[in-house]
Amino acid sequence: MPSRLWTAYLTLTLVVLFTWSVTASPLGQAVIVNTAFTVKAGDAKYWNFHVGSDGANVVGRFRAEGGSGNDIKCLILDADSFENWRNGHRVRTYYNSEKITVANINVDLPQGEYVLVFDNTYSVLTNKAVTANVEIRW
Repeated sequence: MPSRLWTAYLTLTLVVLFTWSVTASPLGQAVIVNTAFTVKAGDAKYWNFHVGSDGANVVGRFRAEGGSGNDIKCLILDADSFENWRNGHRVRTYYNSEKITVANINVDLPQGEYVLVFDNTYSVLTNKAVTANVEIRW
């Protein structure tokens, strides 16, 4: 009888630990961008995405090549800030890499509509080759 009780206790403990490890991992994820692309001089490329009521984490990595600095700006803006940014106004960003060659992104966002931007508007002559892998996790 004691060995059956011990087996039941061990089984219950393993079930609880396994259940905890599964629920502690992210419930879902979606790719925002996972590709190589070119951003023309004086231009930007962007991807819209939505964050649900529980908020989410945006994670990823990007790398730029081209021009003397091998650099790009990466921004995460809410929808209103994106519209203002497109019209040349100063805006609040959730992520702003400034001009950089390679970086990681790890940003927690509240519910809302957002835009991931790769900005080469500062470059007059040089296109930028960018490789990006960015996803949203909730």
